[in-house]
Amino acid sequence: MELGITIPLQKHLNIRNLEYGTEQKLFYCWEVHRIRLQAEDTLVAVNASNRAAVVLCGMDAAGWRDFTALFVEGVRMMLEAEGYSGLQIQEYLDKAGPVTLTRTHGRRPVASLNRMDDYLWSLPALISKDRLFQPIHCLEANRQICKMGGHEGNRLPFQCLEMDMKQ
Repeated sequence: MELGITIPLQKHLNIRNLEYGTEQKLFYCWEVHRIRLQAEDTLVAVNASNRAAVVLCGMDAAGWRDFTALFVEGVRMMLEAEGYSGLQIQEYLDKAGPVTLTRTHGRRPVASLNRMDDYLWSLPALISKDRLFQPIHCLEANRQICKMGGHEGNRLPFQCLEMDMKQ
């Protein structure tokens, strides 16, 4: 699984000289960024193919040191919230392979990440301060019509996620 790390997040994590990714299927690639959401340090990510969203709010220094493991758990929780079985989730994670950090995967996936950030800032739902994973924010972001890297036209991320999961 490739995590395309945005330049601001690279600076925050003091990561230098990332290579471009080599994964051919955008479905196994994610764009990862850091924002402030409701005054909390937040990891946001979108799938490069279908723009499915992961939102982890309340990241602290220890969380950022281990952000890849927290991210994978966030993917697991997002897929579970979208109704996928444990077997389907594990199959996706197995096919995606180990986490590697790369540069981002192109303009369209990064643009969809930025659009999702804008949507989160306007979403009236309050974050749940007692948990890192924010299911309401993920589900709402996954139901916003948008363009995405792996599908043509304006579509709903949760529907494109379903199409990608069937492959």
